[in-house]
Amino acid sequence: MQRSSLIIIMMAALLLAGAASGVEWGKERPIAITTGSQQEQPATDGHIVAWSDNRSGNWDIFMYDVETGLEKWVCINPFDQINPAVSGERIVWQDMRAGKADIYMYDVINRTESYVCIVDGNHTQPDISGDRVVWADDRNGSSKIYLFDLESKKEERISSGSAEQINPKISGDKVVWMDRRSGNFDVYMYDVSSGKESPLATGPADQSFPSINGRIAAWSDNRTGEADIAFEDLSTGKTTTLTKPGIQTDPQVYGDYIAYLNNRTDIYLYEIKAGKDFPLCQGSIKMEPAICERGVVWTDFRRGLRDPDIYMYDFKILADMQITSGPFSHNNPCIFGDDIVWTDNRNGHYNVYLFNTTTQKERIITNDDIDHSSPDISGSKIIWTDKSKGNLNIFLYDISKNQTKQVTTDASDHRYGMIDGNNIIWIDKRSGGEQIYLYDIATGKERQITTQTSLKLSPVINGENVVWIDDRNGNWDVYLLNLTSGKEIPICTNTARQAQPWVYGNTVVWADGRNKNWDIYTYDLTTKTERSVATDVYNQGSPTVYGKYVAWMDVRGGDPDVYLYDMEKGVEVPVVTLPGEQTPNDGKGDPNQIKPYSSSKIMSGDKIIWMDSSKNDSQIMMRYILADPLLLLATDYPSTNGSLMVWSDNRRGNWNIFGFDFTTRSEMPISQSESDQLYSRASGERVVWSDYRSGNSDIYMKNITTGRESAIASGKGDQVWPSISGDRIVWMDNSSGNWDVYIHDLAKGETASLHAGPGQQMYPIVSGDLAVWQDNRNGNWDIYACDLKSGNETKLTTDQGDHLYPDVSGSVIAWEDSKTGHIAYYLWDKKWGKTYTRTGHQSSPVISGKYIAYVDGASDNTSIRKLDITNWKDELVQAGPGQVKPSADRRLVWLNSQSARPRSVPMTSGQISVVCRAPGNQSHPVVGGSDQVGYYVAWMDNRTGKPDVYVYSLSQELEIPLGASSFESMYPDISGNIIAWIARNPLNDYKIWDYWSIRTFDMAIDNRTELVWGLVAPAPISLSDQYLTYLDKPVARFGWMVYKKMLYGKETNPSTPPSGENTRAAGNIIVYQSSKKGNSDIWLWRQNQDPVQLTSGQGEKTNPSTDGHIVVWQDNRNGNWDIYGYDLNTSQEMQISSEKADQTNPDVENGVIVWQDNRNGNWDIYGYDMNLKKAIEICVAPGNQTEPRIRTGRIVWTDDRSGDEDIYIYENYAP
Repeated sequence: MQRSSLIIIMMAALLLAGAASGVEWGKERPIAITTGSQQEQPATDGHIVAWSDNRSGNWDIFMYDVETGLEKWVCINPFDQINPAVSGERIVWQDMRAGKADIYMYDVINRTESYVCIVDGNHTQPDISGDRVVWADDRNGSSKIYLFDLESKKEERISSGSAEQINPKISGDKVVWMDRRSGNFDVYMYDVSSGKESPLATGPADQSFPSINGRIAAWSDNRTGEADIAFEDLSTGKTTTLTKPGIQTDPQVYGDYIAYLNNRTDIYLYEIKAGKDFPLCQGSIKMEPAICERGVVWTDFRRGLRDPDIYMYDFKILADMQITSGPFSHNNPCIFGDDIVWTDNRNGHYNVYLFNTTTQKERIITNDDIDHSSPDISGSKIIWTDKSKGNLNIFLYDISKNQTKQVTTDASDHRYGMIDGNNIIWIDKRSGGEQIYLYDIATGKERQITTQTSLKLSPVINGENVVWIDDRNGNWDVYLLNLTSGKEIPICTNTARQAQPWVYGNTVVWADGRNKNWDIYTYDLTTKTERSVATDVYNQGSPTVYGKYVAWMDVRGGDPDVYLYDMEKGVEVPVVTLPGEQTPNDGKGDPNQIKPYSSSKIMSGDKIIWMDSSKNDSQIMMRYILADPLLLLATDYPSTNGSLMVWSDNRRGNWNIFGFDFTTRSEMPISQSESDQLYSRASGERVVWSDYRSGNSDIYMKNITTGRESAIASGKGDQVWPSISGDRIVWMDNSSGNWDVYIHDLAKGETASLHAGPGQQMYPIVSGDLAVWQDNRNGNWDIYACDLKSGNETKLTTDQGDHLYPDVSGSVIAWEDSKTGHIAYYLWDKKWGKTYTRTGHQSSPVISGKYIAYVDGASDNTSIRKLDITNWKDELVQAGPGQVKPSADRRLVWLNSQSARPRSVPMTSGQISVVCRAPGNQSHPVVGGSDQVGYYVAWMDNRTGKPDVYVYSLSQELEIPLGASSFESMYPDISGNIIAWIARNPLNDYKIWDYWSIRTFDMAIDNRTELVWGLVAPAPISLSDQYLTYLDKPVARFGWMVYKKMLYGKETNPSTPPSGENTRAAGNIIVYQSSKKGNSDIWLWRQNQDPVQLTSGQGEKTNPSTDGHIVVWQDNRNGNWDIYGYDLNTSQEMQISSEKADQTNPDVENGVIVWQDNRNGNWDIYGYDMNLKKAIEICVAPGNQTEPRIRTGRIVWTDDRSGDEDIYIYENYAP
């Protein structure tokens, strides 16, 4: 079998390209940039960077996974958490929640928090190495060093003496710290294995800030009167001091490298073997270095002393390549293939130069005593603009012919020249107004391609499409002209300004001002859909698009930087973020300002270029796009059993096995080695896979409960494609020269040949007492099955043609019939089979119960569908393109080949799982979304001690702090693509402290909007596809008033809104409760009508909800709270529940009503299906389950079974 080694091939190609270009490894990248807050005290080990972060108003612990590019919270608590340290998958920190300093720990894999030390006294400055945690502890007065062993659960004091001892660091069984027993600070060391303490550095003055890793211990040594870095090799006892001018402190050791702080503002890296050091990144104030095998991290103050961020020098990213050099201004680069053109003033005037990245040779294109501006290149042709003829004209140079030709000849100035293939475009005013012209190089003819009287800027051409911005509507909009059809169409006419468009293939990109700053948006000409790419609160501009990549200039880091976005993967990466300016162009076009408002052609093939002024004179730099490992991230062969999904993942360079538990929503590494591990399958607590650690493939297994990993099959040849069910494992084995099927019984410890005979037997699958495989012993591929109880083998296919890729679950066997292109299945217990015919091509069938899921379509245009074999009901699960490799059990999982990530949905209804189990209380959950944007759960969260709004993506399995800042965000709701919530905004134009607004987030285009503002107090809101409804108290003594706002269009509302509470929207109606006539009753407010009273009579009617067809509420007319409903079609009222206990907080969707019910003594979730006239039990569990909401067939609620309140979900309700 061929191993999946894409990332290895790609990185090898980059290494060869890098070697040819003389480039090196190592590059700066941002880790955490959060506007208006502080990120400090970074710590790192392996793939984790952790830091202290005050974005919530107090100090919390956050982490960033450098392998996946994901930021996550570690501990968010109303009190301060500081001084994090990392070892493997554990993070420790100093925690002030008890009013004093304690030590806490977070397990990244299990997502669990625990305390390490909470006894009396202050416990500070923790560090961790493996199972050992050390800290400074003042429980007995002055500070001493303590150690806790996480495995043995034993704590001990390891430092002696009565003087102050602080700042411990640990590596393996060695601990170092600062010790004042001599009067000044010395460095002492403790050996855990021997139990011995010894002085390490005891010279005059202070020896401070010790660090240790392996055999190297380092410290800052002040014996000369000025701090230097000293280190000792513990294996030889040799001490070395790095003497250099200034002050060097805070050394951090990893392997043969020491990172340290130089003169309080710069980070240097010293290589012990080479005896050399160098600055990592100059140009900004840097402090607090930390180092691991992946790189060096630090706190960076380039955005000012009050807004520090976390940056990293990543050892594993290819360095940028410098194209130009010299003390000159190199401007406006463009690239096509291996050729880069630009202008620079090395000879006193701006001339055009060319550099070929393959030959590494530079070529002079122009050498005149005039300035040349804005060169562009396509193929062997280069254009530029100059005033050699008196006005601004465009010239063409053919590299292959070494000939120059004047393109424009009229008397006007010609700006924005661009070339694509044989076409050159520009703007001039010869007709009196600005128009776009085109010159065909092949025919030598020029023509005017626009006629509209309007101002025009920034034309860009690619193939048959030309885009530009146009003010014909009184605002700058994006327009496109198709040269083939001659048809002109508006791309974006948002009332805000659009600028700097670019087009490539079917994608148009531009800078957009709709969010009151400049963001990046795209438009797909095929699907006719718009979406945002970058919406950071700072400005993004000068975008370009090439293939699936969008690149732009971004100032989120303080100075202009360059960022890139992969539209298929949905991944954003920084291209260059050095201090100073890195831009696609200078925005001027040299001295003549030929393109003052245009982007540049900075991407071609696998390369991206830019202008870089980080070292004063602007230079042209280049890097390979795929040199960033985040763009190479991929998963493959997802598989599922029970609540577990497993897959192969290349985040660490080779393919390893990872898992995700849908019940706990937690990811875990299953097996990691330096070799590839593929084709994983799970059964219960066991996972099997193909493992290449010995060179060829063997079968390995891991018990994820015990952590024990073992080889199941190894030896000659390859053993691949394992499948497991209970105690049985099957695989295919070519040790005999052809592929045979083998089986191993874990209970008996026996391995046997399931079939070893003529032909090839491949792709076996086992389920219970059945094993199936494809077999070509008869010439074509047939499907065989073996009854493992009797040992009898059966050929299931009899017709000609190939039958491939079988699956089995229970007594159902399915396979792909390549002759018909359809799915066939066989019922083993009934000895009966059938082919399911459907238009098109179907493949890769997988089975769970009565369902067969399969891939529908061919090539890249593939979708996932699901067939119920009892009634042949066929439904679309996920539309294409690129949906492949399904696997099914309790859930259906598959691979989205475009994003290279697994996707999943429940296979059947009724699966309950936790969505959020964070510290503190989570409440007011809502659920919604669509097939296009995915499905989301949102809730109100007080993990920070104040309310925030969080969102969980059910498709990406990712939690997002949507409304989390130093001010309150509350009461979310979801309808379709839109999430809305209410938030306090004291930073308003009116300087009003209690100033509340309703904000929305469009998940389809990542667009944030403030929809309503100026509210005086927070209250729950409700959102439908047509309306937002909310409450306000414009006059306090009148109480709450009900408001509604159409999302699209306008409606005349009453001058005095109705009084009421608990408002809900669905479609074009609003319901709410009002007590203006005495008891609380339910009112109905339709579009363009006045509110009408829906209920009357005895008792209180509260908490209404509606789906637009039925209105439900809780009603105490019978003494306890019951659920009642009103059918808007029949105008009939009905009692839904009649238990003697209370039923409250109802919600309804498509005739399914859910509520919280205390019939069992605590609150549980019950429901009633009006379509079936049937009561349903949703969740009966320990603790209280409250606040149910139902949308999209999913039910969410607040659940306190674990002590505090968490969010749970019941997925895919079906009758």
